[in-house]
Amino acid sequence: MFAPLILASFLFFPQNPSAEEWKKVHGRLIQFSKEEQQGFLALTLEKVHTLDHPLARAAKDLSEQAKALSKVSPRDPAWFDPKEYAPALKLKTKIYLPNSGGWKRLKKAFYGKNDLPSQLQPLHWDYGRNAIERPSAWEEPSTVDSMRQLWNGLIPHADVLRATLESILDDQKTMDLVADYFSHCYRDRNGKVYPGITLGDLWGSGEELEVSDAESVAFMRRILQDDAIQSPIPKRLHPGIYSIIRDTYAEWRDYYQIRATLSLCFLDPHAEIPLIFANVANHFHRAWISVDHQPDAMRILLKKHGNRQAFLTEMEARKPTTPEQQEELQLKEEQRKSFRILVQQTTRESLRELGLLGMRLR
Repeated sequence: MFAPLILASFLFFPQNPSAEEWKKVHGRLIQFSKEEQQGFLALTLEKVHTLDHPLARAAKDLSEQAKALSKVSPRDPAWFDPKEYAPALKLKTKIYLPNSGGWKRLKKAFYGKNDLPSQLQPLHWDYGRNAIERPSAWEEPSTVDSMRQLWNGLIPHADVLRATLESILDDQKTMDLVADYFSHCYRDRNGKVYPGITLGDLWGSGEELEVSDAESVAFMRRILQDDAIQSPIPKRLHPGIYSIIRDTYAEWRDYYQIRATLSLCFLDPHAEIPLIFANVANHFHRAWISVDHQPDAMRILLKKHGNRQAFLTEMEARKPTTPEQQEELQLKEEQRKSFRILVQQTTRESLRELGLLGMRLR
């Protein structure tokens, strides 16, 4: 059953704190030194982390685990060297930069006005390098910004915590080489290279495409450990090789999309699930409920049910079948959704104790 605090938060606490009220809090916060602000934040986070809620404990654990992970800068654009993988072709590399007409035409042909998938998450878990990749111009969010996140019911540094959770769920080291391969820049059969457009971007577009022998031979050697295919590759072998690359990409896509989506919605039960999973969004929230919000338990579940079909089938199998089970699930879903409200309430109480809501409200 609900704890009284959870029920009270639903009945009495505003889910959308006043923006005007935050302005007043902000005005008071910035009058203090950075050291004092950090002290206020630490006290508030401590209160949030000790809430009697599974997501509060998980947030604290992830914050600690994030400190131990390697942090890296964005990859320098890289492509497979035709001198190494297709020397017989004597292929000349021509680079099309993002401001060139050729680059823009290719991007438009595959994605129109939409952003490239590889550019959607500036800070993310790099599955190939097993590290958190941060943007070149990345800066630590300010203490005041972190306090505002808490004011809105969100855990600060959500992107770092999301990437940290992905690191836990990223359990198949065989995917490292696959992730690295698809992070390389696309090259067409004429040798044109497009920095900023990855092989993963184009294989994931659903459109038909061809790659040069350099990319095909690199795939066979690096992913399949097969040195038998040499360039020039006979045209009759192209469809078969492209089919293997396409199937490998589909396996990789399932692997990272499921883990990224689970990580996205873990600490934010109200997070918008990506469109590709929109019709089964509840499966991701209920997956966390089914493992009691334990990342290590989710890692084990994914080891057994790792691809899209297997994961969704398992979630269907875990649906409640009796009225008692349905009632229990509903209570757990409501508890899960209460987290944001509890964070808002706890933050407000902390700010009141610190005198940051104004003397009248103390």
